Amino acid sequence: DDVDKIYNLDGAEGNESNLIPIGGYSDANTLSSSRIFQGYFDGGNHTITNLTIKRSTTTATNNDYVGLFGKAGGYNVKISNLNISNATIEGYQNVGAIAGYDDGNSLENCVVSGSTIRANQYAGGMVGYVTALNTTSCHTTSCFVVANTYAGGLYGYGSSIYNNIFEKSYVENPTIAVTNSCAGGLVGYALAQPQGCYVTGGTITGGNSVGGLFGELSSAGSAIYIYHCYASTT
Repeated sequence: DDVDKIYNLDGAEGNESNLIPIGGYSDANTLSSSRIFQGYFDGGNHTITNLTIKRSTTTATNNDYVGLFGKAGGYNVKISNLNISNATIEGYQNVGAIAGYDDGNSLENCVVSGSTIRANQYAGGMVGYVTALNTTSCHTTSCFVVANTYAGGLYGYGSSIYNNIFEKSYVENPTIAVTNSCAGGLVGYALAQPQGCYVTGGTITGGNSVGGLFGELSSAGSAIYIYHCYASTT
């Protein structure tokens, strides 16, 4: 039950189904936004296969913060060397394979492949909603991400322009679809400073604010710098 420890995934590769998210819940059916994963997780480059977390995409109560980590945050927190394959993650908002909601940590050398993410809003291949997140050498491949609003290959929604930094991360062959607005190959809506990121292949569709890298990229009154990024998708 501890959410502020150091964890190593050092066993054999395996399967996880019907998992209660780590952080964000006090039990299977009770949302607890004060329970935040504030530890260090090293996946040891192992793979979690067939991770399945299905919560309602139409009812908000107790269906927020859905992912392997429901809610993670803290400036000394780090999630690294983790692979997730063939996951099915569903919830109302803040939904992603690795984390539903992530605030103020580092994500390094993580991969999500062949996975399906569904939400009403804030759906991401890796993380649904991020603030102040440094992302390095992470990517998603052949993932299906769908929401009414805010869906992206890496993240659904990213806030805090000076603290969301993407480096050497990419998305391959995504299928990203929103009914209304903000679908992006990397991020649906972002305040961010991307560097060395790209999106290749796949399809991105939505009512409006649809883009190969970002559905919508906002400056919040500040300058935005995009370095060595490109998209080649439809």
